[in-house]
Amino acid sequence: MIDARINDTNILSARNAVASGKRKSTEDKVGSSSKRVALELFPTHPSHDGKSLINSGHYDETNVQSVPLETPEDLFDKFLNSQYNTIRESCKKYLNNTYNDLVKQADNRASTICREKDMEMASMKNTISSLQQKLASTNEVINRKNTELDNSRRRNLELEEQVAHYNSQAEVWKEKAERAEEMLWNASVSPRRHACCCEDEEDTALSSVGETR
Repeated sequence: MIDARINDTNILSARNAVASGKRKSTEDKVGSSSKRVALELFPTHPSHDGKSLINSGHYDETNVQSVPLETPEDLFDKFLNSQYNTIRESCKKYLNNTYNDLVKQADNRASTICREKDMEMASMKNTISSLQQKLASTNEVINRKNTELDNSRRRNLELEEQVAHYNSQAEVWKEKAERAEEMLWNASVSPRRHACCCEDEEDTALSSVGETR
């Protein structure tokens, strides 16, 4: 906060001195009342080497008149200018400190946000890397399964070709078996027919011999 504070008593005394000075003549302005106000506001004067006339015990009309004093208005203006400069410097200092504090807080907040963002980015990168590894592993499993499926299909095609070949051969062997069975049948039936023919001939011959007798 601003440390500069205006002394109300001094300001009131200065204002009273100004009002009093306006009511008096030019000679009265350097009178005891104005002198007392001036010395209260500025107890030391450059022409007296920083020594106060009141404190030194040499305050009299002669000493005061020998020193060219400023009017109460000038003294009051100087006082206000001094207070203004003091307040102005205090305000500048306060604003500078406040600005520096705000800049420092903003820098700290920005640094904190940057660190948080960096941590989030690092976490996201780790997550992405883990997902990429899982994806690569899954792709390897899929490729292996696809290879196994292709091999199974190829094996099935080979088996189907073998089955077709065996089926064709089975048809051939079936035809051969049927022909062999037919030949065997024919071979087994022909002797029986021949035997039957011979028996018939013998019976005919015997019957003809009996009739002749």
